[in-house]
Amino acid sequence: MVTMASPNLASKCSTAMAKPSLPLKLFLWVFIVVILPTSSFQTEEDDDTANKTWVLTPKVIESDVTHILNSLLDGYDNKLRPDIGGFFTFLDGTSQLESISSATQGPESRREAGRLAATVLTIFKHSRSLSAVKPTVIHTDMFVNSIGPVNAINMEYTIDIFFAQTWYDRRLKFNSSMKVLRLNSNMVGKIWIPDTFFRNSKKADAHWITTPNRMLRIWNDGRILYTLRLTIDAECQLKLNNFPMDEHSCPLEFSSYGYPREEIVYKWKRSSVEVGDIRSWRLYQFSFVGLRNTSEIVRTVSGDYVVLTVFFDLSRRMGYFTIQTYIPCTLIVVLSWVSFWINKDAVPARTSLGITTVLTMTTLSTIARKSLPKVSYVTAMDLFVSVCFIFVFAALIEYGTLHYFVSNRKQSAKKDRKKRNPQKPTVDIRPRSATAIQMNNATHMQERDEEYGYECLDGKDCTSFFCCFEDCRSGAWRHGRLHIHVAKIDSYARIFFPTAFGLFNLVYWVSYLYL
Repeated sequence: MVTMASPNLASKCSTAMAKPSLPLKLFLWVFIVVILPTSSFQTEEDDDTANKTWVLTPKVIESDVTHILNSLLDGYDNKLRPDIGGFFTFLDGTSQLESISSATQGPESRREAGRLAATVLTIFKHSRSLSAVKPTVIHTDMFVNSIGPVNAINMEYTIDIFFAQTWYDRRLKFNSSMKVLRLNSNMVGKIWIPDTFFRNSKKADAHWITTPNRMLRIWNDGRILYTLRLTIDAECQLKLNNFPMDEHSCPLEFSSYGYPREEIVYKWKRSSVEVGDIRSWRLYQFSFVGLRNTSEIVRTVSGDYVVLTVFFDLSRRMGYFTIQTYIPCTLIVVLSWVSFWINKDAVPARTSLGITTVLTMTTLSTIARKSLPKVSYVTAMDLFVSVCFIFVFAALIEYGTLHYFVSNRKQSAKKDRKKRNPQKPTVDIRPRSATAIQMNNATHMQERDEEYGYECLDGKDCTSFFCCFEDCRSGAWRHGRLHIHVAKIDSYARIFFPTAFGLFNLVYWVSYLYL
C-alpha cells in the first residue's frame, strides 16, 4: 500500500508545481505592478538629476568652442558693418541659419532649408527698399597710461592709452552655456571692426611685443568688446603768448574714417576716460590739471561725422625758465648799474662793463629762444628779455652821453681861454685837492670836478639842453628848457634805473600771473 501511494503523491506534487495556485499568481502580479513603476520612476528621476546637473555646471570642452567659432564665421562677411540691413539683419547670423535648417528632419531637407535661407538673406541684403538703414552705435572709453613729453617746437605731445570700443553685432549671437568667448588678436581680422582713426595724430604705433596687444570679447547676445594699446604723437596747437606762464588744452580727437553719422554713431561711456598714476608721467615742464571730453558733429564734403574729443589740460611749470632766464637777466641788469658808481673819468672800466653786459644779454636772449618755435608774435619771455636788454643798453648809452658832454666842454673851455689871454699869465683860483703829486720836480695838483671854475660859454654848450652852472640859467633863450647838471647825470641814473625796472617787474608779473 505504501509503495503504491508514493507514485501518486509524486504526481500530485509535480502537478501542483506546474500549475501555481491563485494566491501565488496574485502575489506575483502585485510584485510586478509595484516594483517596475518604481524602477522606471527612479530612472526618470536619475535622468532629470543628470539634466539639472548639466545645466548648473556645464562642461565645455575644446570641440564645443571650436564648433561655436566655426558656426559664427560660416557665411560671415566682415566687410559689412552690423545692422546694415536694418530690420532683416537678424537673419544674417549662422545661428539663425542653423535654427531654420534644424526645423526640418533629414540631412537633405536641412541642406535645402539652409540654401533657401541663404537665398532669402541675399535678396534682403541687396534690396534697400525692404529695410531702413540703422546706424551702428560704438561705445568708447580709454585708460590713459601716460602723457608726455610735450614738444613745444613741433607742437605735439605723446600719449600712451588703452583704447576700448563696444558694439553689438547680431550676426555673432550664439546659443551656448558659455556667456562670453575670450579671444586673442587672431580673431580680430575675421570679424567687422570699426574704422576708427585719430584725426590729430601725427604718428601712431600699436604695441606688438611679445604679441599684438589686442583683446577681443564676444558675448552670447552679440555684444563685442575690442581693446588695444596705442602710443600716439598727437598735434597740440600751443598758444605761446603767455610763455612760460601759459596753459594749454591738448586734444585727442577720433572718429570713423569712412562711415558718416548715418552709419556709425560714437558715444562716450559713463566712466569714459580714466588716468593712471600721474607720478610716472614724463611731463617735465608741465603739470597735469585735469581732463574733459566732448562730442560734436563735423561737417565735411563726404558727410557729417561724429567726432569724440578728450582734452588734457596742462599748466607749464616756471622753475626751469626762472633759473635759466629770469634770474640771470635780472642780475645782468643790476650789474649794469654798477657803472653809475664808477668815476666818469674811468673810461675803460665803464665801457668794458657796459659792452660785456650787452653781449651777455644778447647771449641769454638767444638761449631763451632755442626752446620755442619760431612764432611771429611776442611771448612773455621775449618781452622780459627785451626790456632787460633795453635797460642794459641804456646804461651804456648813459655813460656815452655823459662822457661826450664832459669831454666836449673841456676842449671848448681850453680853446676859449687861449683866445682871450694868449700871453697873460693866469692865476688858477679853482679849489684844489689836498693831495699833490711831485713829478719831475714839478707840482701838479689834481683837479676836482669840472663844475667848479669853468665859465658858462656862449655857443654850442650854452645852447644845449644841458647847463653847466647855476649862473647859466638866466637869459631869454633858456625859457622852457630843461636844465640838468652834467656832473649829476650819474646821480639821477642811480635813482631812475632801479625805480623804473622795479615798476616794470611789478606790472609784468601782476599782468601775466593774475590778469
